[in-house]
Amino acid sequence: MRRSELEAWLGPALDELTRAQITALQREARIVAQRFPDVDDADLAEAALSAAVQYILGETTLESAGHARNLAKRAEQRAYAALQQVVIMEQRRTGISDVAASKASGADRGTIRKMTGKVRADRRPDLGTSTR
Repeated sequence: MRRSELEAWLGPALDELTRAQITALQREARIVAQRFPDVDDADLAEAALSAAVQYILGETTLESAGHARNLAKRAEQRAYAALQQVVIMEQRRTGISDVAASKASGADRGTIRKMTGKVRADRRPDLGTSTR
């Protein structure tokens, strides 16, 4: 990201940064771009760059970033539990297939099978090493 692009991206936050901080942020922006080169990961790059700005400004810490991650992970677990319940109920009510449940929910088929107990979560797939 060129300096002019970074300054435009920063918007009003630019006024809070010193030249040295902008230079440091530009370095971090290059590192973030290397870590998230895929356009599909633009939201992840944005989150990382926003965190860099907050860190440089002293508005976030390792502890607060970790806390935010833990909250998000718990929210993901709650969403998984809710989806699992609805999948189980929908299969019982309508007989929907794992493939159809996968397409409707956006979860992959393996996840649906784990949710419904058709595959143990800790079971590894057979890699063809059987001697039969």
